[in-house]
Amino acid sequence: MKRLITIALMLVTAGLNAQVVIDKGDENRRIDADIMAEATYAGSHNGQTLWAAHVKNGWQVIGADHQMETTRMQGVKTGADELLAAAHSEDTVVLLLADRSHKGRTDVLVARFTAVGHSTIDTLATYAYGKKDKCLLWGATSPSGNHMAVCAIVEYTETKQYSARMTMLDAGGHTEWQREYALGTMEQLYVTDDGRMATLGTEHDGTTLHLIINYADRAHAVTDDATVVCETPRELRIANVVDGHMIALGTIPGNGFRGAEELCGGTIAFAYDLEKGRTVGFTIRPFSNEDIDILYNKPTKKMQHDLLCEHATPLGYVALPYGAAMVMGRNFEKISLADNGTEEHAFSRVGLHIVAADTGANFVWVRNLRRNDWQKSHPDLLNVGLMATGDTLCIVKSESRKMPAIYEIGKEAKQLKMGDKNNMVLYRLMADGEVKKDILEAGSKHSVLCLTPQGDIITARGSHTRHVKLSFNIP
Repeated sequence: MKRLITIALMLVTAGLNAQVVIDKGDENRRIDADIMAEATYAGSHNGQTLWAAHVKNGWQVIGADHQMETTRMQGVKTGADELLAAAHSEDTVVLLLADRSHKGRTDVLVARFTAVGHSTIDTLATYAYGKKDKCLLWGATSPSGNHMAVCAIVEYTETKQYSARMTMLDAGGHTEWQREYALGTMEQLYVTDDGRMATLGTEHDGTTLHLIINYADRAHAVTDDATVVCETPRELRIANVVDGHMIALGTIPGNGFRGAEELCGGTIAFAYDLEKGRTVGFTIRPFSNEDIDILYNKPTKKMQHDLLCEHATPLGYVALPYGAAMVMGRNFEKISLADNGTEEHAFSRVGLHIVAADTGANFVWVRNLRRNDWQKSHPDLLNVGLMATGDTLCIVKSESRKMPAIYEIGKEAKQLKMGDKNNMVLYRLMADGEVKKDILEAGSKHSVLCLTPQGDIITARGSHTRHVKLSFNIP
């Protein structure tokens, strides 16, 4: 039987009563937690969530209702083992796949799965090359899921030349436009909801960082080079395109002593006006003492000697109406030898550091959340769920029942072994940086696997999975 839980909260700033509503379905073993941990979200349709999973000898599309009963289970056999993008058009799930199983060529495939059980695979493009050549592929889905795109670059080693092709498709996998032109350096691809592509790449020569932006639509394609004085970022990813501005967020290396470049020294924001072809903003924010205390799970009164962090990596990016946010934390693995000589693995996730930037690359707020989670064997249950509702960033995670019921960062987080009883909590980070914390479920052995943009939380307990619908009502 479904359980409907309503938590009434006071919105102090607005003077209104806001309601966070969670609708919990029953747990089920029909869809294994291991499969869901590796699956890619493809959309929602008629109350069901749609997922793409790589299985032996091919791909499988899974549909699940609120009780995690399978509404569809379709598979195709193919040598393609790389998923470039996923979307759905009404009741049809569409996957863009890369097949590198043939010598001397790479095929880009369009696989379609209809609700009546019909599956097809068509070849979108074939790229042939020599033994020493390389075929690089990038794929992406627009935030709303109404467009997919693929960018292919074939590098010819002997002639030191290359060819590049960009293809835009609708959610049904049908080509809308295609063009070939001399792309500048690219490392990632972003697709807008109005059918445009933006790419970002980096080059460094001494003290100058070159940010290479490629921007293309049906009628035009341009390449720009923005230069700043900065070390090469550890990561820099396009997080959103809003009002013609591309916002990229990432991290910077440490500096000041030998080996510091292997450490993380803070965060970086870059904003570029795609229409006018100019840099709008570039901001570097070094870690503060509080940031390091949180990332190492120390009390905030501790003064740190070095404001650098090891094992710090981004966990996810969220588009916001005023810009974008990045969530990062310390993620590391410990390997030890058991008495019988076998290796034992333990995965740890410590601290959450969240930054939000506007369309001018200004950090509008920076917040930290406590975290101290670990798991043996594999990291599948150590995820945090991210989504945006309006201008609010939502983070759903599992945490120790000994953690305070309100947002508090002064004291160390209690350690949680995933799979033990925990609280499923929601952190809401408002546009002004205010943080609200709500306990959605107390004393559960379910752990958060993921949170979809529509507010579908998938949780797992052992081999059982569960669907929890998260929604917000403001009377």
